[in-house]
Amino acid sequence: MLVHFITYIIFCYFLLIGNKANTEIHEISVDKSFFSSPVHHPIKLAGSFGELRNSHYHTGIDIKTSEGVEGDPILAVADGIIHRMSIQSDGYGKSLFINHANKISSVYGHLDRFHGKIEDKSKQLQNHFKSYTYNYESLDSTFSVKKGDTIGYMGNTGGSQAPHLHFELRETANNTAINPLAWGFLVNDTVPPVIGGLTLIEAMDLSIDWKDTVYRCEYADHKPVIRGDTILVSGEKFYFGIRTIDYMTDNWNKPGIYGYRIFKDEKLIFSMKMDRIPMAFNRAIHYQCKYQPWMLYGDEWYLCRGLQADPLKLNFDLSLSDGIFRFEKEDSTINFRIEVFDFGGNSTDLNFVAKKNKEPLNPFLMPWNASIDLNRNYQFTENGHSFFIPKSTFLESKCIFISAGDTLPQTFYFDIHGSNPQLFNPIYYVSPRLSNSDRTKMALALIKDGQAFKVPIDLNGNNITSQLIRKGLYRLTLDTVPPVLACWRVAKYNGDSFKFSIHDNFSYDPYFKDPMTFQAMIDGEWALVEYDKKFNLLTIKIESLNSGPHQLYLCAVDEHCNEVEYHTFFNI
Repeated sequence: MLVHFITYIIFCYFLLIGNKANTEIHEISVDKSFFSSPVHHPIKLAGSFGELRNSHYHTGIDIKTSEGVEGDPILAVADGIIHRMSIQSDGYGKSLFINHANKISSVYGHLDRFHGKIEDKSKQLQNHFKSYTYNYESLDSTFSVKKGDTIGYMGNTGGSQAPHLHFELRETANNTAINPLAWGFLVNDTVPPVIGGLTLIEAMDLSIDWKDTVYRCEYADHKPVIRGDTILVSGEKFYFGIRTIDYMTDNWNKPGIYGYRIFKDEKLIFSMKMDRIPMAFNRAIHYQCKYQPWMLYGDEWYLCRGLQADPLKLNFDLSLSDGIFRFEKEDSTINFRIEVFDFGGNSTDLNFVAKKNKEPLNPFLMPWNASIDLNRNYQFTENGHSFFIPKSTFLESKCIFISAGDTLPQTFYFDIHGSNPQLFNPIYYVSPRLSNSDRTKMALALIKDGQAFKVPIDLNGNNITSQLIRKGLYRLTLDTVPPVLACWRVAKYNGDSFKFSIHDNFSYDPYFKDPMTFQAMIDGEWALVEYDKKFNLLTIKIESLNSGPHQLYLCAVDEHCNEVEYHTFFNI
């Protein structure tokens, strides 16, 4: 099925180039001359503002390199003061945050390195904190920049998967990301979005009983169509989801769409545009993302409805409707049109008819009887394992299934029944089964695809506590295995650095921070260890050493104090 989808997308790309629609694009009142481009070359996007990521909305735009490699100069987009600089082994990697006079901040992520006095300051901070990673927010006016100044170089640090610049604009006062394209950053785009499918979600009660029917779109005369053009609806209430992506001119990346509109009998009834994302709520993606196909297959499914609880409802016009439909008594059919559009004004329409089905909807029988009221707190206990579920944890009413063992390694299975099982708030987990001898080695892991992903824990007396943000199988066990450290590139092969591969018996999960720490010394003096989490790679640079013999010491320690050491002598 995925192969078919990719095939028709490629086909549609050629057919739909230049198909502009008379679409009114939301215009934000801004001074489009205030900012200049952060790169010298024409902007091509690898990712758009607001597109779906596996755990969050994308809060910026991803700008591709000029030649596909690292090193392009990155420029300050306006006069300002660098108020924050940071190096992280994941996330934004090497990043800069600049405050501007118009009360907007610009953000530059995944940099390979900083430039000039900024790079010098970064090295000072690393030496001060004795750490490769840091987050420094106390810079003053001495770190001012002018529009067009080189501030760094495009890279692939942090959570990046390929060299690019992650660029954001944020409202400084409330830390809300805003769409940079609204501020005049020019992108060549004459290619309309592609609609790959429609899903009908219908129910007697949308909070519990539901049925999901998927209709694949085919293209005829350059337009997406549903076979037969008609869908049958049995439930009293229903809403839609759409499977859609965007393309841009001379660009084979798949950015997210800007927005969509739903017309009922040619009357605008629901609309969404991705203009603003409060950074505190960018994980609220699962209010509007069809969770299971997205997590399993990367299919871009947007749920076309507006929930009052959605912190991003500011991007919806809820004065029209909430996107949930029902047949009136006199209605037997409804004509629908869903228009998907990008920021350049290109759009694609899907037209279809919804018809009332004479056959009633068969209720979906719940396999478990623990139904969750959104407005209540819940406490479950199973074999000494306690689960506290705060109110508003779920987007809709759900059924919970919890099963727990009582021996070490203890396992428990925590599951959520429903169409959208992602948690908006964490569930608090407590286990009292902790002896004094086990304290420093106790670990909690999420088991996924045969791998153990460590979950952060806290110790409180004889209790172990944690916050769960994913459903699945968990294991409470002891971690007594040290990391594995291997030097695979040494000075005699590469005269400027040592490189090590590092692995632990617990894997890394982007939802959680890696608790591993490192210490290196050269000739008894502290040495900087650069950690590339994507490739499990440690780098110790030695290009500044004098000629002659030297001694290197490296120690890696995991969260539970299991450590591995490496010693060597080398000559420069």
